[in-house]
Amino acid sequence: MRRTYSIIGALFAILAFGLAIPSARAATATLQGTVRDSNLVPISGATVIIGSLLGQPLISPTHTNSLGQYSITAPEGPNSILVTPLGSASTPGTTMWVYVLLAAPTTTLDVAMPTGFPVSGHVSENGSAVENATVEVFLTPPQATASHFSTKTNAVGDYQLVVPAGSYHSVVSFTKSLGVTTPVSDVRFRYTSDIGVTGPATIAPVDFVTVNHTVNILSGSLPASGND
Repeated sequence: MRRTYSIIGALFAILAFGLAIPSARAATATLQGTVRDSNLVPISGATVIIGSLLGQPLISPTHTNSLGQYSITAPEGPNSILVTPLGSASTPGTTMWVYVLLAAPTTTLDVAMPTGFPVSGHVSENGSAVENATVEVFLTPPQATASHFSTKTNAVGDYQLVVPAGSYHSVVSFTKSLGVTTPVSDVRFRYTSDIGVTGPATIAPVDFVTVNHTVNILSGSLPASGND
């Protein structure tokens, strides 16, 4: 019995000791700043999201106030900040990804949307427009701050981004349910290409052709340079 009481007593001691230690929590920091357009005019209503370096949202999005200011709290460390000016149904805004190292108590990051050129295109499947396809362009070589831009296609499959001049690797993707359970229920459509932007540019349309759940590219995104 002494051994039993000793074991129980030890368990209570461990439990009490555990309760005495504050629970470990990830350190957080406040990120604040102002979002401006390419003319340095504050942007009201811009969406600001803190995500991981791969872009997954970590914190619910916030929006800039009438002065273009925002404030959001997130875990310390490296993060990606996704900033999207208020767009419209026909022309969703260009999202600019900015990489930042958050440090407590407060990190200030002022964001200016890029001065650049419109890059437009069209995404379809079997000739029908694809809405909400993701279009991403990555500056090559990447810069230390903003080198990643993205947007969505509108209801008629068109998109437009505004990006600085440079060489980019582009990715067009969307996921669709096939309505079957085997071998897969969903398929991810994805097409990549390299483009050069020196002025307003139109990228050749991307048409995904599906035959018996097999995906082919009918017409791909061709290297495009700006047209003055």
